[in-house]
Amino acid sequence: MNRPARYSEYDSKYYEASYQPEASRGRSNTDTTASRAITLNELHAWTKQQEWCERRSTKTFEDGQQRHRAATEDFTEWPSIRIEEPASGPKYSEAPDSESRYNHNFLRPPPSNRDSYFGPPPTEQTGGNGTPPLRRRSTKRMSAVIDLQESSRFGWWTPGLLLATVVMVTITAMYANGSVKSLMQERFFTNSSSNAILVLRILTEACALLLAALVVLVVEDLQWALASRPQGVSLLHFVGLDAGTGMWGLIRLLLTADWSEKYSSLFRLLVICTIPLPGIILMGDITLQLVFFPQHTYPVAAGIDKFNSSFISEVDDTILTALLVSMGSPSWSNKDTWSVDSLGPEHGRCTVSDTDKSWTPCAESHMLTGGILGVSPQSDNLTLYPKSTAYVVPRTRTLQLEYGTVHDIEGLYNNGTCYTVGANYAASYWCTATGEDHELLFGSSYCPLAIQFKGQCLNDTSWTSPLQIASSLFVFKRYATVNYDRGNFSVLSVTDLSPPEQEIIELNDYMTAISAVVPGFRSKDDTAGTSNNVTKGDNSALAIYAVSALPVNDNQVARTMSLAAVRKAMSVPFNYFHANYFSNESIFEVTRPRTGLSEDMYTTMSLAIGSRQVVAGQISRWAFGLLCGILLALSAATIVVTARICERRPQRCGYPTLDFAAVCAVKGGIPRPPSSESDEENKKTGARGLHRSLTSLGMKPGAFQVANRIKGEKVMLG
Repeated sequence: MNRPARYSEYDSKYYEASYQPEASRGRSNTDTTASRAITLNELHAWTKQQEWCERRSTKTFEDGQQRHRAATEDFTEWPSIRIEEPASGPKYSEAPDSESRYNHNFLRPPPSNRDSYFGPPPTEQTGGNGTPPLRRRSTKRMSAVIDLQESSRFGWWTPGLLLATVVMVTITAMYANGSVKSLMQERFFTNSSSNAILVLRILTEACALLLAALVVLVVEDLQWALASRPQGVSLLHFVGLDAGTGMWGLIRLLLTADWSEKYSSLFRLLVICTIPLPGIILMGDITLQLVFFPQHTYPVAAGIDKFNSSFISEVDDTILTALLVSMGSPSWSNKDTWSVDSLGPEHGRCTVSDTDKSWTPCAESHMLTGGILGVSPQSDNLTLYPKSTAYVVPRTRTLQLEYGTVHDIEGLYNNGTCYTVGANYAASYWCTATGEDHELLFGSSYCPLAIQFKGQCLNDTSWTSPLQIASSLFVFKRYATVNYDRGNFSVLSVTDLSPPEQEIIELNDYMTAISAVVPGFRSKDDTAGTSNNVTKGDNSALAIYAVSALPVNDNQVARTMSLAAVRKAMSVPFNYFHANYFSNESIFEVTRPRTGLSEDMYTTMSLAIGSRQVVAGQISRWAFGLLCGILLALSAATIVVTARICERRPQRCGYPTLDFAAVCAVKGGIPRPPSSESDEENKKTGARGLHRSLTSLGMKPGAFQVANRIKGEKVMLG
């Protein structure tokens, strides 16, 4: 039999064995006498009368032949090559009707006849109880059926990201609050204090990134959940919530959209601007605090004992020299003093004026710690525990000195105890008194240069009034942890301060201690100390040095410098006239704490590893927590709203934005049913549907015309 060249050997055998006249059908395979060959003309006429599936490929051709044989032949009659029956599938139709072209979910189009079809077998279409089948979603690239109830569209990644953000915000807040002190002993933090700031910077940036990712995720879920409602969502709201709309786009929508359609864009704009604020606020007010980790501890005696002017009888030349050096130095020493903030309204004694007794911060405030030379014994050989860089002395008895202003300078001059010290060529005038709150009051004037040149400072008293420099002194007892540097023995910090207790210092006792250095400052019992009967003369070296070294009255800067020097000199007696300083036991020779001191002078000292931690201000920490809490609360509320919508319509939720973009980016966008009104416009623009409303090629709307072009459009998921 002649056959076309394109037919294979298998095709020839198939035709000869299968396509026979109707009369020969049903015969036994052994009865071959009546069989005859089929001519090509008969085969051609027979095939024209049959219905054939369109042949797309060799595979589809064979599939069609298999289906034909299954319907017409009995496989037991004819010997042939055994071919497995393929799984049943839908009959393909290349021409969908007009209704199905437009009334379907544009994100889930019906499966094409050329696409792979993934669905349950016919026997599994209904459950055992007759319930309808679950809806299933498929794509060309997927090879498994996804059950909506087994794999939630809403997904656990959104609550998981929310939880991760909460954890990160909590860690950052704890770090900024100084609650991770034990971590600071690591070498990374002890090597450089800037590393502590670096860690806080990383934590705040991580919080900002997680907050931004969380907001994008929950807003995208909300965006598609709103679109899944039966009434859909306004396109302006949809675009305003979309992550693809940047800052400039949101501003354009705010300026051009109607008031009823602005809030989605305003919401996203406010959230975007709020995300970096917590980190900025937290980093804007930070301080580095020293933290210590003890390695070795032993008992010591340390601090400043009770003030006692009777030790003036034990002042020898060595102590007198030390007093002269300390009182002559105008600056505070970092070996035994530490500047602190003034006491607050609860304990502070400084007032606004003589008539207004309300609280005001004092001008200066300093802590007297006694220094490392007040700690006994000194048993450290500086070789043990090389990692230790500090001495930590807890509960040290210290004194806090607060300096304020004298409101009634004239009363101090008229009623105080006054002294003239110096000589005719250099002299100063001093008045002292006790205030209403048991503070010590001091005022002074210096002989001007013109009178000094004449040598009349003691005879011409016109320069003594009014007093040019005045200060008050309050003394408070406090217990504190004092930290010293192991290298240079200076005070590193003073922490853990106890509530202050005011120490009442008698003026006579104080002036007695001063007179050890300046003999002209004798007690009131020895001298009639009013301005009318003043003590004159005292040409001691310190008195003359003080007058000649301190600036004169004629300049305001000079007066300020003189006041600072006077205040420092007023603190010297408290550093020396106490039992711990006048003890007969040397701190370098004793192997135990000094004896004979007050009970509160005994404590411990530790060799410790020093490090620094970052602590943010209280207001910054509260602002950080408030802003992060607002963002997290909004995200959690959005998750709840989205979850409730998706619970009612799970088959419509969880569409990724990429699916939507893939549909809308195609020329023509979403097809619309043909209408006579839009035919002419479609012919001009070559576009239709949502694509035409958003970005028609060659017809890009102006910068502030987008809202008007898409006004009234809605996004609805069928």
